[in-house]
Amino acid sequence: MELFVPFMLFILGISDEDPAQVELVRHPALYADEADCLEAGEQIIRARVTQEHESSITFHMFCKPMPDVEEFNRLTDQLEENQRKLREERSQ
Repeated sequence: MELFVPFMLFILGISDEDPAQVELVRHPALYADEADCLEAGEQIIRARVTQEHESSITFHMFCKPMPDVEEFNRLTDQLEENQRKLREERSQ
């Protein structure tokens, strides 16, 4: 059985005028493999750079695989446990 892991695209925009001004966005799509993800990122960045108001921003992109189910379940369990503890603390 082959494991399928989709990729997420992240785009980082850094202001040329104020490098402390950073925007990190996960593009709202998943990609079948890293090559498709990188190609989509290049197209998105090209489109944004051609927009006049984006000319003073440097863009970077990277693709990361989705977390596996076990990793996601551990995170969900931990968040639920944190919420349970917070409710207990508030009720005392």
